[in-house]
Amino acid sequence: MFPIKIEMKEIDNVSFFKISGRIDQQTYYDLRDKLRACIAAGKNKIVVDLANVDVVSGGGWNTIANDRDYAAKSNGDIKLCCMNEKVSAIFKSMDLIEFINTYNTVDEAINSFK
Repeated sequence: MFPIKIEMKEIDNVSFFKISGRIDQQTYYDLRDKLRACIAAGKNKIVVDLANVDVVSGGGWNTIANDRDYAAKSNGDIKLCCMNEKVSAIFKSMDLIEFINTYNTVDEAINSFK
């Protein structure tokens, strides 16, 4: 099993998650739990930095999509940034680009909430 590292901090009233490792069948629960706790605490403007993520499994994408819907119910959103080519290609092939916003940089993603 490959570990996942999840760092979270607040930037301009946006919850910023920096993920490292793999979001796969063994680790996506960790991400889901942290995203849901954040949203439940009323912090529903979220940016997830995927620059240091090697793999996102179907369960990982499902978690991000479902939690994005959860955030949207309270007028929030989850936005992704800094995906590498491999992760981006899979994201696009799953047609998630239709309802999850992506950005090239952290600053672009954070500023999109302003």
